[in-house]
Amino acid sequence: PSEKPMRPITLLIAADGKVSGCAGVNRYFGPVICDDAAGTIRFGTLGATMMAGPGLEYERAYLKMLSTVDSFSISGGRLLLKSGGNTVAEFTAAK
Repeated sequence: PSEKPMRPITLLIAADGKVSGCAGVNRYFGPVICDDAAGTIRFGTLGATMMAGPGLEYERAYLKMLSTVDSFSISGGRLLLKSGGNTVAEFTAAK
């Protein structure tokens, strides 16, 4: 089995239409289009730093998953990212 990343996976969506975070090994960044009223979200082409480390397979799977996301909801302080109606990722707000 592949190793898990050493760092937590994070996601920050800024008001200026940019997304960034840690994908487990590398930092990633790029454009995002989010429509709060419609509950839709699309991640553009994401760039990432190119460091090596344990967890690269998890990281690749996470970044690939983001490209499939088409909607979101917020429930109980959690951000749910969805693809075709199915929840594919869940984030809890940082404290």
